[in-house]
Amino acid sequence: MKNKTLREVITAFFARNKVNALSKLIIINCVLHVLFAFLISFERGYGGDFFSTIKNGLTAPGNASELMYKVWSPFTYMFLHADFMHLIYNMLMFYLSGILFLKYFSDKRLYTIYILGGLSSYLLHLLSFYIIPNDLTQNPGIIGASGSIMAVFIAIAIYRPLEKFDLYGMVKVPIILLAIFYVGSDILDANSNDNVAHFGHLGGALFGVLAMIGVNQKNYWLTRFEKWISNFRAKRMYQSFRTQSANTISNYNRRKKERELKRIIEKVAKTGYDGLTKREKDIFFNSR
Repeated sequence: MKNKTLREVITAFFARNKVNALSKLIIINCVLHVLFAFLISFERGYGGDFFSTIKNGLTAPGNASELMYKVWSPFTYMFLHADFMHLIYNMLMFYLSGILFLKYFSDKRLYTIYILGGLSSYLLHLLSFYIIPNDLTQNPGIIGASGSIMAVFIAIAIYRPLEKFDLYGMVKVPIILLAIFYVGSDILDANSNDNVAHFGHLGGALFGVLAMIGVNQKNYWLTRFEKWISNFRAKRMYQSFRTQSANTISNYNRRKKERELKRIIEKVAKTGYDGLTKREKDIFFNSR
């Protein structure tokens, strides 16, 4: 039986159990947090900081001058969390808003708003320190899925404002009221020093609003964006397939020539050079 790669095993698991996008994103966030928490705790017992350094490298910087050294971080920060309570609160909020979102939109749309909402969140967090008075030497970095989750939450609040939101199993309220409360709280606390990326939350909320503009129109902009991404991926896959196919054909031809040359050399050893046909002589001569 052919050994499967880790990627193939994970892909097969998700496909077999029909895990939706919401579950996959929650699993990724939880697995990464637990993995880093374990590794960092383990290495601290030996006075190491290797995995702490890696996690810091995946955290998006608060200063644009540092971004050139961490160009991947605007994508990676939204899958990591500062501590266990940060993770639990975000994933609970994500689950409650995500199940409402998936009642009306596809898995692909959830992925799109999660990623683009996270990027929008980071962009406003970064710009806020150049817009409002602040000590740029103390720009805090940003970590966590809050901005991405806020984008999903606000998107469904705009799309179905009177939809009842299950507030942590305690009470159901119209989602638009919660949206107003959360956005209002972030606006009021935007410039406070409470170690919360309020502008990041607002950036995610802003994208949630933008994501719902023209949502029912035929030429909806997010649909066109998703098609562009799909076509881009398909083109990359086709190019990769062509390259692999060319390499496979090239390797096959090379091995075929090697076998033919080996047969000719064995024939020379038995019958001498004069025993070769003209074609065999040409092959033998060109190989020298």
